Amino acid sequence: MRRAAAKSRELREIIAGKGFELNESKCVHVGAAIGTGVHAGAAYVMNDKKITGEPCRAKDMADVGIEKFHKEMVGGIEFDGTSQNANNSDLQIQSISKMFCFAVAPKINPVEVEKALPAKVTVDFGIMGHADVIADEGIIDTKTGVRLHSYHANMGGYRIVARSNDIPKETLKNLIINWIPRTRINSKRVLAQKPPQTICYNPLECEDEAYSQLYMIIEQVMKFVQSGDPASFPRNPMSMMCSEKWCPAWGTEFCKMTK
Repeated sequence: MRRAAAKSRELREIIAGKGFELNESKCVHVGAAIGTGVHAGAAYVMNDKKITGEPCRAKDMADVGIEKFHKEMVGGIEFDGTSQNANNSDLQIQSISKMFCFAVAPKINPVEVEKALPAKVTVDFGIMGHADVIADEGIIDTKTGVRLHSYHANMGGYRIVARSNDIPKETLKNLIINWIPRTRINSKRVLAQKPPQTICYNPLECEDEAYSQLYMIIEQVMKFVQSGDPASFPRNPMSMMCSEKWCPAWGTEFCKMTK
């Protein structure tokens, strides 16, 4: 949680107000950068479909996605075994875009795309959510990681903000993840893109999980505001992100154990 606090724009202001200086973390992991690019491309074609009703064009999605990916690279990027360089990453964005436009997008009738929706959690604290797509079919999110993780709190948060903004009840019944995995290019320069998987979450369970995490975060923030003690935000030294490269708190007074 300490790393998350140190990366949060809103919390960084509070942390600075308590006299702590944090590092600027500009390096991104290739998986996150590709995900950001794909989301930008998907938002572009989904918004176009919302306006025109026309099918999504994979080339348009890929072009926007690749442009966004290269902007994410500016501060430095760490490649991995699945995405070994920028050229491979561009091909993967193209492949994911094709799979999205041919296998996922035809099933989605978008109502809102990446729209910022606010919601109150307590009297003093609120959240802002930007679901990928709020559609006739439900609240829909696209994931592009190598592995599928649990996104229950993430999707529950989208449901909370949607419910607070008069989104139709039928839409709130369905929380849908479309996972299009980032797929490695083999030694023959062939990319055999894995097909998407669609996962439907229980909406009430997701919302419960979201509230549980939100209340925990609020408690930690209030404790820090009152005490100014960085220990209000527990650190996770077992995480691979607990390092100089990925954590803005590393080596600072905000996380003395790393000095």
